[in-house]
Amino acid sequence: MEEAGAVLAAESARFASSGWMRGTSGNLPVVLSRDPLRPAVTASGHDKAWT
Repeated sequence: MEEAGAVLAAESARFASSGWMRGTSGNLPVVLSRDPLRPAVTASGHDKAWT
C-alpha cells in the first residue's frame, strides 16, 4: 500500500507540473489487486502538486 501511495504521489506531481491537473482537479487511480478488486485513488479536493 505504501508503494502505491508513493507511485500515486510521484505521478500526481508529474501530471500537475505538466499542467494536466490544475489545483484540485483530477484523480489518479492504481489497482492494488484484481481479485478482489482493491483500487487506491488520489484524494479529492487536494492540490495534486503538493501530494
